[in-house]
Amino acid sequence: MASYRILESIIVPTGAMSGTSTIYSQSFDVRHLQSCSFQPEWTGTPTGVLSVWVSNDGIVFDDLVASVTTQPAGSADHTYIPIYAFCAAFIRLQYVNASGTGVLGGRFLGKTR
Repeated sequence: MASYRILESIIVPTGAMSGTSTIYSQSFDVRHLQSCSFQPEWTGTPTGVLSVWVSNDGIVFDDLVASVTTQPAGSADHTYIPIYAFCAAFIRLQYVNASGTGVLGGRFLGKTR
């Protein structure tokens, strides 16, 4: 029977979405993972953009241009962001607030198979 490595964590546990702030989740070491996903959720009335960023050194991050199907658009909601076939050492979630307020939270999950 194959063994699986699972990495699961809470993301941005107290990310206040207000003003024109940018929120970054902690970076996750994904060097041994085959796939991963973010499942952010938010309260309040924020409007802004979620995006996924990757890095090979954990210092300089670039936009992965992942498909984020639901963006914060003025009401509480959530979305699922699957990440497949990537080759990076670190990954993190970014949120850029345009207007409104709320709290960003959610979970990260990664697995080897």
